[in-house]
Amino acid sequence: MFPSKRTSMNELTLKVIGCGDAFASGGRNHSCFFLKINRAGVLLDLGGTAFAGLKQHSVDQSQVDYIIISHLHGDHYGGLPFFLLDAGVKKRSKPLTIVGPKGLREKTLALLALLYPGTRVMEKMSIRFVSFEEPMPLSFPDFRLRAMPVIHSKATDPHGIRLETQQRLLPIPATRNGHPSCSTFPKMPICSYANVISINPTSPDTSAIGFYKNTCRI
Repeated sequence: MFPSKRTSMNELTLKVIGCGDAFASGGRNHSCFFLKINRAGVLLDLGGTAFAGLKQHSVDQSQVDYIIISHLHGDHYGGLPFFLLDAGVKKRSKPLTIVGPKGLREKTLALLALLYPGTRVMEKMSIRFVSFEEPMPLSFPDFRLRAMPVIHSKATDPHGIRLETQQRLLPIPATRNGHPSCSTFPKMPICSYANVISINPTSPDTSAIGFYKNTCRI
């Protein structure tokens, strides 16, 4: 767990659940980062293997208030059906907000129907889907969110995510496709004044991993 600088009004922690690519290179879980912003629990991405990672790190569905999906690749949102099924079985009553690209709700319903035919867990819970198409920034009680298009597979509607609190945090749970070097990320407008930059490299690139470790101080 990496604690940020704290103030009396703003407490922030980050736990890396998974930072692997589509092939789980090196045995790493698919993309998933658990943020605690004051009392709010936020998941940045929830890839296919990340649900098991949540269990390994003792992060229960009840601790999560928001799920933010960067783009529609399975290693970034494929864990949603398992998370929602678990929440439904446990009769979750706590509201859940899911933020992501246009069509995320429909794709999540389709995944549930394929993996668990006949299940209706989403109908039994208080779930709000918010699209990146809405005017930015999106405001929530503990943070503001800015989503900006990035270079990746166009069909997945990829976005970089910036969360703003009294201090600023920028995770980019996206691959570096189309970018000449990881060193370009701090120069992007979305990265200005960032406390943390998180990158999901597409391969075990030594320079990429080094940049990730140095930035997050892991």
